[in-house]
Amino acid sequence: FKERYLELKGKLAELPDVLSTTATSEVPGAGFTSNGYRPEGWDRWIGFNAVDVDYDYVGTMGLQLIHGRPFSEEFASDKEAFMVNETLVSQLNWDNPVGKMIFREGDHPIIGVVRDFQFASVHQEIAPLVFKMDPYLGYSHLLVRFNTANLPGLIAKIRKAWEEIDPNEPF
Repeated sequence: FKERYLELKGKLAELPDVLSTTATSEVPGAGFTSNGYRPEGWDRWIGFNAVDVDYDYVGTMGLQLIHGRPFSEEFASDKEAFMVNETLVSQLNWDNPVGKMIFREGDHPIIGVVRDFQFASVHQEIAPLVFKMDPYLGYSHLLVRFNTANLPGLIAKIRKAWEEIDPNEPF
């Protein structure tokens, strides 16, 4: 799957009940990994949650963009850019976050800010979050937004597409 996720996304896009798909390193609800970052204007490292996403994450997840723009294939530089959530912006006390830099193995410009959403347990406060497009081990999950009254039928079609792409990996 990790090497052929774009092919799977293409097959699923052909299904009329699939509205959109997105590849990601983590599944919302389980919490995301945490890494050290050094934001512009700070002389120390700060731990932020992070998730690797593809170009379709904001739309598929229905996230609300409140500053800037989402990742776009129109900008090759977006592979090095970050998006962040509003809690991160608030924690850093940034008024105008778009264009600010966050350092982690190089400088990464912020291109967009999304409204906070619960990505961990509902029993935890929303934490600062960095979105990036550089999965260390590749994307490991495909999230699907769908509209159907026949969920078992759709799941069977998704399973069939999966097995055509990677028959040796369990669905």
